[in-house]
Amino acid sequence: MATASCSSGSTSGPAPGPTSSLECQARGYPCSLSEVPIAVLERGDALGDEAVARLESGASTSDVAGFLSGQSDVAEVRWDETAIWFRPKGGIGIWILGKGALSPPSFSGVPGVPRARVPPTASWVAGAESDKKKALVLSPYHWYWPDADESPTVAAILSGTRDYEGGVTYQFNEQESSKNVSPESFMHWDGYQVVHVSSHGVRICHEGLCKAMLIAGQLNNLLPAGPGTKAEKLRGLVLEGVGVTYVKGQGGVEYEALEADFFRSHYPAGLKNTLVFLSACQSFGPQATDLVDAIKGNTSVVFGWTETVDSADAAAAAVALYKSLAERGYPAQVAYDGLGTLKVGKALPPHSAPTLRMADRPEGGDLRIREVVYLLNPDTGQVLMPSDLVSIQGTENDGTPDAAPFLVQIDGVKQELAGDMMVHISLDGKEIVPLALTSGQRSDEDQWTVSGIVPLGYDLKQETPVQLRAWVNLHDGGESKHETGARLTGGECIMGCEWQFDAVSTSGYYDNTPHTPWSATTHLTLAFAPGQAVSEPHPRYVVTGGSVKYDYTHSYYDCTFTAPSTTFEATPEILHDSALLFDTTVDPVQYYGTIQTLGPEIPYTFSCSDGYSSTGTDKATNVWLNVDPDPARVVSSDRRSIAGTYRVTDTGASFYIEVNYTFVRTK
Repeated sequence: MATASCSSGSTSGPAPGPTSSLECQARGYPCSLSEVPIAVLERGDALGDEAVARLESGASTSDVAGFLSGQSDVAEVRWDETAIWFRPKGGIGIWILGKGALSPPSFSGVPGVPRARVPPTASWVAGAESDKKKALVLSPYHWYWPDADESPTVAAILSGTRDYEGGVTYQFNEQESSKNVSPESFMHWDGYQVVHVSSHGVRICHEGLCKAMLIAGQLNNLLPAGPGTKAEKLRGLVLEGVGVTYVKGQGGVEYEALEADFFRSHYPAGLKNTLVFLSACQSFGPQATDLVDAIKGNTSVVFGWTETVDSADAAAAAVALYKSLAERGYPAQVAYDGLGTLKVGKALPPHSAPTLRMADRPEGGDLRIREVVYLLNPDTGQVLMPSDLVSIQGTENDGTPDAAPFLVQIDGVKQELAGDMMVHISLDGKEIVPLALTSGQRSDEDQWTVSGIVPLGYDLKQETPVQLRAWVNLHDGGESKHETGARLTGGECIMGCEWQFDAVSTSGYYDNTPHTPWSATTHLTLAFAPGQAVSEPHPRYVVTGGSVKYDYTHSYYDCTFTAPSTTFEATPEILHDSALLFDTTVDPVQYYGTIQTLGPEIPYTFSCSDGYSSTGTDKATNVWLNVDPDPARVVSSDRRSIAGTYRVTDTGASFYIEVNYTFVRTK
């Protein structure tokens, strides 16, 4: 089975001191390869090769550790069932991986986790005051498990998350020789609100001392080209600095590794308000927590696995967690609790079953990765934009002060945590009395909506731009907010704000051709397009949602086409700029426009009475309406409904398409 990373060990030894205190300094050995004499590097490398050779010959890690301990120039040795760490006198530690330290790769894919491709490129809300947030996704061993690595899916989820548009950096090594991810990729995490690492990891706990590391890539890719011995090149690795060492595996493979001192040196106080997921085996044991302690500081949240974890288990947990954090807006603790059984993976002997652990914020409270408050357009329910028109409550120029309606959405708040939360609203800096979140409506996915009005204190004279702000004090500290402009107007849209469209399309043959027809149905919602004045005489309405059902099963002479009935959502990609327009300058009002959908390929089976059969596909394409401005068609006298028929015939093939449709004004 494949793992998202690998390691071994159990209990923790004494911490080296405060977060900024380096273990190498506290224990009196060199802190970087550049400080180690050439002769010591050569001796350590030779001992490492001998250790690997003995393991490959069948020796146990304890036997090899005994051999290393017997060398007069070896300062210390630690080991467990699958790995060894030793340090030559005057040098830094070297890792030796035995059988089972790294699990084999899997190319079978991860069940239930969608594949994604992204170009490399208190309930506090993560990040600074800036609305734009950043995420970093690293996968140094993507080439090792290309079909079982969750990092592309994680990057895709984050790329589609509010505030992260264009702010996700995804770095992966596509081939064993790739250099996109290296120790330098782990050096500049301060500016990110989310960091996800999918890699190998190893931990050894022996005689009261725990050592842990993350593998950052292949050593050959890090060593500079050109003349010089390996020891000389190792000594020249000064960029990465403290806490970078190397690993020897069976088969002659060597890796570069980052120990806790690496993170202590680059982040002396830990990271600030960052969510970090170490998708690596034993990156967060129940007592051995050095990597996590070095990263989290006082305000960050870190996730990691206690034991060796299978890649399918690691991917399923990671994707589910990010969906809760990103799509539903939950804070880290709530998202983690919601994982349920996904927090525990299957055991991979000789290790016990892995558990995903969460290190919470020492400062207290929880952490969200995005804002969870949205100001919505009260008419359309869509996120409010500066170009949107909002109709006042009142009448322009009547001498009476008016009011502006508001609608606010708050994501990711459990019922039991909503009691003390208050929703604040201001318009042009004037704040109304806060409203209890529980006064609003809650959905099954813990999404709340709160509505009301803001008194303007004046009579609106004309269409006026305003600035609205909504914010919520989160249940255990911090706040989430949304600020945007809008345009207040005193009139209503001439043809209303929303129409519902229903249609039935029938296709077949005339001229007595023996057949049964095939059909499709649709239900669509059309809304007043943003950016128009309510007085626009030719208002335009665009499709905001709906669905199509396509039934292709039919007969032709003595042959039958059999296909599954297919229903799909009317997304922007399939609508092809569909729109309905009105001409209100004439009486009665006329309508025109085009509504069409281009759905998926539908597989079908073709069979005839003479035994002939074949298979094929048909594109689920429908034109539901195609009316030119001249001649347009008329709307009902009350301007609230439309009924009509759209028919196309092909006389050469005796083929027809007929659509019977209705529009009903609902707002």
